[in-house]
Amino acid sequence: MAEKRFFWLKLQEDFFKSKRIKKLRRIAGGDTYTIIYLKMQLMAIKNGGCLEYTGLESSFARELALDIDEDPENVAITVNFLLSCGLMETSDNAEYFLPYAVLNTGSESSSAQRVRDYRERKMLQKDNRALPCNTDVTKCNTEKEIELDKEIDREINIYNNSQKESKPKKKFSSDDGDAPPDVSPASGTDARPKKEERVFDADSDAYKAAAYLAQKIEKNYPNVKPPTEKDKQRWAADFDKCNRIDGYDWWDISDVLRFSQQSPFWRKNILSGKKFRDKYERLLIEMTEENRKNGK
Repeated sequence: MAEKRFFWLKLQEDFFKSKRIKKLRRIAGGDTYTIIYLKMQLMAIKNGGCLEYTGLESSFARELALDIDEDPENVAITVNFLLSCGLMETSDNAEYFLPYAVLNTGSESSSAQRVRDYRERKMLQKDNRALPCNTDVTKCNTEKEIELDKEIDREINIYNNSQKESKPKKKFSSDDGDAPPDVSPASGTDARPKKEERVFDADSDAYKAAAYLAQKIEKNYPNVKPPTEKDKQRWAADFDKCNRIDGYDWWDISDVLRFSQQSPFWRKNILSGKKFRDKYERLLIEMTEENRKNGK
């Protein structure tokens, strides 16, 4: 039986400062449209940021209104606005993609949630031990809680052991002249250990940007070998540098990335995170010029 997974929507701290959200809210009834947009994102987070039109109603907007319990006219206005400013995309009027639903999705497994609750409970128990307690009235743990703690301890041990076993061990051969990373072949003295590569969590903005790029490449070029998990991690490192080192915020990175995959010219050239970072400023300039022409 598959483990239950929980999802939630994370808003960027500048969500309401975004020009597109400000424009949406200034329309008559804009606050209602903003709530509809958030409801749409909540619907899409379990499906990779996509909403599907099944044909049950005469239009996508009317079917969506049925799903989220909102007025069809309000939903239609919201859908048209989102499509006009790039907050929603569609190529076939059957599947609609919300890019920010992907970037703003958080998730965890049920076991991860239990471990988190367990650690919080341990901290509370530690605090309680510092205070006097009545043996008849206050108890640090019930028998049920103790059993649950033992079960979670076992889960943590199993998880930690599986992580250790899954780490690849590099083999060194005297035939090819390789030496362990802590020994210098030239001097035989200890050398500085190699820095471990960062592994990006699937919920991180950098990984989500990499996953979005991988998804677009697979869709645009189905005959090309799909990006691997190693590719996504490498690209995530480049997107992270674009934000952390180059100083671009995630809203702008997301907009420029989406523009690069919508452009017939650039989507043939932006096929990795490194290429995206290298061409970011040119992409930003071209996107800004195009938005001016379109009055955005």
